[in-house]
Amino acid sequence: MFLVMAGGSAVYAGNRLTERSEESPRFILAALEIEGLERLEGRDVISATGLSVGDNILDVDLRQVQDRIEDMSWVERALVLRKPPDRLIVSLVERKRAAWVDVNGLRTVDANGVLLPEVGSDDTYVDIDLPVISGLSVNLDSLREGKVVADSNLVRILAWLQKANAFDQNFCMNISEIMPMKDEALRIILVADGLEVRLPTDNVADRLQVLRAAMPRLYKDLREPTYVDLRFARQAVVGADKGGS
Repeated sequence: MFLVMAGGSAVYAGNRLTERSEESPRFILAALEIEGLERLEGRDVISATGLSVGDNILDVDLRQVQDRIEDMSWVERALVLRKPPDRLIVSLVERKRAAWVDVNGLRTVDANGVLLPEVGSDDTYVDIDLPVISGLSVNLDSLREGKVVADSNLVRILAWLQKANAFDQNFCMNISEIMPMKDEALRIILVADGLEVRLPTDNVADRLQVLRAAMPRLYKDLREPTYVDLRFARQAVVGADKGGS
């Protein structure tokens, strides 16, 4: 087998069939074109398809091949199409690490809460410089790589984080830890000085806008503020002690 890379796609084919493509029967699989590769190796994708050079592309169950590819931990979604006379196109979207979760040790999940493989040498600082989500109640026996971590709080926090990133990415980059609160609000710890921000998960843009407006006065009015509570409509309550919630 050989690999040709071009524009983020990979073409996999058998040498002998490629050299004799003009002599090959029509609709006999000679190559796979794989688009969307970032982290994954093309060889791993082709192995997951279960296909072999020489298969008839008209007999291939595209849905079945797609499902096999989507069973890979790093694949969020895939699309498989025929490209006559002798190729199939695999277009895929890979998952990205969105946050750490503290479940029997630290692991990462994507934006949908899917548990991702352990951090490896391919990961950059940007890949792993993510907030930690703690305080979850997860059945450890149910944890499976490539499957959603079953916890309603995690779903809620990840949905909030996605909206918060869209509104104020700089603020999200300064988040150290996120924890659920009893009233369905969040307790957020910031990196610099451990300032605690308490806020509901609704009206994300409005509440972060209130926080943004309050921050310049925060350290002016209080020498060592320890929390900002945004659980009240368009208000920021600032305190210098961590009592109460």
